[in-house]
Amino acid sequence: MFKEILDLKRHTVVTLIGAGGKTTTMYYLAYKMAQANCRVLITTTTKIYYLAKDVERFVKAQIYDEWLYKLKERARPGKYLVAGSGVKDGKVLGVVPEWIDELAGSGIFDLILVEGDGSAQKPLKAPAEFEPVIPESTSLLLPVLGLSGVGQSLSKKVVHRVEKFMELTGLKIGEKIGIDHLFQVYTQPEGYDLLKWKDICKVVPIINQVDDDLLEEIGQKLAGLFLKSGIDPVLLTCYRKNQIIWRICR
Repeated sequence: MFKEILDLKRHTVVTLIGAGGKTTTMYYLAYKMAQANCRVLITTTTKIYYLAKDVERFVKAQIYDEWLYKLKERARPGKYLVAGSGVKDGKVLGVVPEWIDELAGSGIFDLILVEGDGSAQKPLKAPAEFEPVIPESTSLLLPVLGLSGVGQSLSKKVVHRVEKFMELTGLKIGEKIGIDHLFQVYTQPEGYDLLKWKDICKVVPIINQVDDDLLEEIGQKLAGLFLKSGIDPVLLTCYRKNQIIWRICR
């Protein structure tokens, strides 16, 4: 199964970055690990949408000791919680990564899922200089790459932080976005710098939105670029009827 491939029971802090399915993947993993009787937390170092279904699961505090106390009181096997420092404009406000590092050492949760940057609901993004915000305690990094933007013309509607995307890829507004451009954004030192991160923690790229045969072919080619760079394995995924369909590439 998907969670076994990621070997989630060996990791306490898992951080998701990128664009094209981070939040969906994070909630799917939280649900599946809660089903496995784990104590699971969803949180962020940036912002995530505050979902109506999470009202009863939500924990907030602006002081770490208060946050820790509330989480300890409510953490239960078979359940997941959502936590942040507050809510504003329909979004959960994140916490500093040091809070997550301390929480990881407390043993309160079996799994802490962290969203480490935002994409403004765009298909693609390039990270700003201050992104992503990845806790030091992260032992599994899941870069998410949605394929819905591949083949589209470069524009602000398609790419979050389009100027940075242009800087990293050499593309101009209106030119077609290819898989080589995504690979550049995710591997260059000024981008997500995955070639550095693979020497710090386990890195498993998730190529998402593989919704038909053509997109699977595109996804396989993109996965091949990561594999040649020494990042192994790579997952190809799509979501249908609240289930994940995946294929592993090695």
